[in-house]
Amino acid sequence: MANYLTFMGEQQVLLEAPASGAFAKSDLEVQPDPLKALENMLILIKQVAVHTGRTVGPALAQANGALEMKFAVRADAFGLVMISEASDVGQFQCTLKLLPPRPAPRPRPEG
Repeated sequence: MANYLTFMGEQQVLLEAPASGAFAKSDLEVQPDPLKALENMLILIKQVAVHTGRTVGPALAQANGALEMKFAVRADAFGLVMISEASDVGQFQCTLKLLPPRPAPRPRPEG
């Protein structure tokens, strides 16, 4: 398994993906901090939701479509936060649902 560091805004995101023979896990000089890892996990979940809503939401609304996306977030032994390769393996399993807009309610007749 290989990890790839990327950015979502200013937040660093560690993505987990299958490793090929060309990649080797590097040693990281990071001190464990479980509380910070938990905070970073919650921030990451929110950022994934906001980013997905901003990039996919307008197209879904225009097409009157919906999206259900599952992902898992976990922290490694050093407290680094990552999106897991498998959507069911992690400290948090998340389901993001973008639903089609509801039709406006009909006005009630007076009387």
